[in-house]
Amino acid sequence: MPRAISQTVFSSFNEFDRNLKELEEETASQYITHKKQADFGKANVQPSVKKTTYWKLKYVEYDGVPFQLVGTKVYGCHLGKDRNVRQKEKYQAKKQQQAIAEDTKQSRDLASAALKAALAKTPSEVEAIVEYHTCFPTIDDHQNHPTVGQVAELRESVDDRVSDKIKSLILAGARKVCEIKRHVRTFVNDELFRGQPPPSSSRRKYFPTDRDIWNIMGQTRDSTRNTQQDQANLQILCDRWSTQEDCTIKFRPSELHEDGTTTKMLFCYQTAWQRVFVPHSERTEDIREALQVFKAWNPEWHPSHFMVDFCEAEIGALEAEFQDSEVLLCDFHREKAWVEWVRKKDHGVSDVQDTVLELLRDVASAATLEEYEESLSRLHDSSVWQENEKLRTWLNNKWLKDTCPRRWVQAFKDENLKVAIYTNNGVERQNETLKYSHLDGSKTRSLSDMLTTVVTDFLPTAHRKYIQLNVTFSSCYRKYHESLPPFLKDRPRGVVTHIMSRLSEAQCYEESDILPIGPGIFRVKSASSQSQHHTVNFEPSTNNMPSFTITTPIGIIITTPISANVL
Repeated sequence: MPRAISQTVFSSFNEFDRNLKELEEETASQYITHKKQADFGKANVQPSVKKTTYWKLKYVEYDGVPFQLVGTKVYGCHLGKDRNVRQKEKYQAKKQQQAIAEDTKQSRDLASAALKAALAKTPSEVEAIVEYHTCFPTIDDHQNHPTVGQVAELRESVDDRVSDKIKSLILAGARKVCEIKRHVRTFVNDELFRGQPPPSSSRRKYFPTDRDIWNIMGQTRDSTRNTQQDQANLQILCDRWSTQEDCTIKFRPSELHEDGTTTKMLFCYQTAWQRVFVPHSERTEDIREALQVFKAWNPEWHPSHFMVDFCEAEIGALEAEFQDSEVLLCDFHREKAWVEWVRKKDHGVSDVQDTVLELLRDVASAATLEEYEESLSRLHDSSVWQENEKLRTWLNNKWLKDTCPRRWVQAFKDENLKVAIYTNNGVERQNETLKYSHLDGSKTRSLSDMLTTVVTDFLPTAHRKYIQLNVTFSSCYRKYHESLPPFLKDRPRGVVTHIMSRLSEAQCYEESDILPIGPGIFRVKSASSQSQHHTVNFEPSTNNMPSFTITTPIGIIITTPISANVL
């Protein structure tokens, strides 16, 4: 049965607050503040001669000890009586305070005079004890709503501690209601009611509804959506991250000045194994400024090649800052852009898209300048080229413009970068992983929220997986089979499997299938076609690279530190 509580004295506010929560729990109610004086709750308050000395008040009974009032705070049930009733009671209380008690007037006057004299002389010698005099309503006072039963439980407001927990989960990256509900249940059972019987699952106070959670999620997102506030949040994160070992950060908030000029936002983050930057925009000058920061942080960084999508802003920034480097276009994104363009009916080549793609692929795969010129001539002489002005305009203004072919035609690629894979779609896959596995596909994340996910979750997870895979495939993790050649040990499983399969196929070759035709040059019969041969040249070229005219590419695994460019 709920206890009947009347006037009670507590030695601390925490003790009072704990009892108030117990009362809320017993009556399925929530108490809100109706009025609070500024001095209420102040600690280390000393008596003063300027303050009025009391002997009793409406909710402070007479006990023979004088006191001074520090402050008052009035609570009320959120479904309680009309507040005007409280005001009337307060008016009556003031009238009672003005009344003079017949029997104790002289003694009170004498004691009050002595107290004022002591305060005027040495206030520090007057001992003061802070007490919170409280008057709790009884269970019968809750007449506007039920206090027990399922109806009362469903009318409860969400507990502040549960609400704060939900907000912390959202700021930590939680985005699904089911995920938040699971964490809240653990929080309530293991923290709020540790060692006690857990509350009923129908208690909305501890187990909010889906709508309650959605409302809290919306409020939390709205609180961080303001640009200035979010930049302040990001500054706090930068101060925290910068204390980590080997962490370097440059953050410059965006700011609009009185003269109309704007300071552009820039964020650069670097550790021993990751690099992240966020420019103000995707303009060349903004990307270039970020690259300058990383060049200053890494003076020994002189990459020979970059691989990008067909983003002219990125290309311009890279070529301006790394003039001795080559900027190549990703084969995967090039092919994807071609397929998407020819499929659109408005471009007039959707009916002959296979023909267009075959002509373009011949240009891209040309191994020599002669092959490039020949394939380009076949493209220009084709009927699809001559009959479609949109196709000619698109190719001449983009893919065949000026020196652009040097970025995607095989014949122009540097001998020092003879690799089988000219794509960065692995980065694209990582982008998809970030978007849907870590950001849950959300398009409304604030900058600070998104960077928190990237810096503390996404990249560390990718780095940990990278290390785990290297350890798993190493000879330290598991002993290799004796039949495995030494040069294939400590290599990724996919590489080992591929090369072993090629070695197995090579066993079918006979001596007559490989014929020397010059110093270091051999004519090798094709494994797929009896009438086809390939030429393999092991003679050193100007770049000390062997020359292969062969249908099976050689795979090279290049391991580099994980990096990310968040735009």
